[in-house]
Amino acid sequence: MQLSSDQDHARQTILAALSEGAPVSVLVGPAGSGKTTLLRTLLDDITREVALLCPTGKAAARLTEVTGRRAQTIHRALYGRVKEVDGKAGRTRLVFDGKQAPCRPGGLVVCDEASMVDERLHRDLLDHLPPGAQLLYVGDREQLPPVEGTWGPDFTTPTAVLETIHRQAEQSPILSLATAIREGRKWNDWVDGVCQRGPGDPVGWLADRIADDATLITTTNNIRRALNADIRARLGHDGVLVPGERIVCLRNSVEVGLMNGEVRTIVTAAKAPGPSWLQRAELWECTLDSGETVLINLDLLGKPVSAYTAWKKKRKGAQMERLIHVDYGYCLTVHKAQGSQWRQVGFITCPAFRRMSDRRRLAYTAVTRASEILRIF
Repeated sequence: MQLSSDQDHARQTILAALSEGAPVSVLVGPAGSGKTTLLRTLLDDITREVALLCPTGKAAARLTEVTGRRAQTIHRALYGRVKEVDGKAGRTRLVFDGKQAPCRPGGLVVCDEASMVDERLHRDLLDHLPPGAQLLYVGDREQLPPVEGTWGPDFTTPTAVLETIHRQAEQSPILSLATAIREGRKWNDWVDGVCQRGPGDPVGWLADRIADDATLITTTNNIRRALNADIRARLGHDGVLVPGERIVCLRNSVEVGLMNGEVRTIVTAAKAPGPSWLQRAELWECTLDSGETVLINLDLLGKPVSAYTAWKKKRKGAQMERLIHVDYGYCLTVHKAQGSQWRQVGFITCPAFRRMSDRRRLAYTAVTRASEILRIF
């Protein structure tokens, strides 16, 4: 691949930092600056073992696709898996493996979508790097900071910076709009069916595209909840949880391996075996499209995380390790959508959006979640 001058300069800077033994290097650049192209080149330059990590499963799948190398979530690599061990009376119980090294000694951990990595996750990554291993963050500091805290990687004084928006990106209406938002410029080059705005029915828009890697994104939880209810009604989902239901994780679950903001589809759903009354909750057991079998407390579905943690704190038992806190996931807030990308995105604004202090970062993050089609309502 032919690199531009700024990409080649960033490549040389990163390689020099790695060869000098820097424990952490940081590469930043806005959408369209060629971070992915540069990353593919860097991976070809590096002969030692490389572990590719991302904050979310969707980002990991995309990184696998664009690099041709297996990527996984940070939680899968770092926190291990829940395993079954023999218990009393011939029963099995679930045990959390605990933290583990994300790579072998002397290896390189490359973490993409690093704008989602907060201080705690950054500290856990550093604390569990094996001897001789190094960490390279790749991210976009124009996006929103992590939901739970501030950035862990040093985005203020990064190792290398990409600033030039490349010609291929300039030809994309979506990336052109993102650049205009980032630079505070007006933009009116709308393209019907690709990047357009105007009145419409977001519920019908998503219902027609529900099987085609599409989502709705908005700025407030009130709008999100209302749209999720309307979409479920449009899809004919009368039950509380049904196969095909789309859910979003509201809290990190290292035991299961799901991160706050990850979206999954339910494959099977049924009332959990055993006496739910012992936990004073209606527990349902669900199999997800990513393979996990989890428990969901229907009484707390969509409720604040504080209510969930207060309830769980008083409950015991191996089954609690499979519990996740979720809400319906057809429409997401911008914060929850960060770190993932969809082929089609519908972005719903509202009057309150204009009064938000971080509206530029909100709009930029929302727009850059769409890879092919963006519809602003």
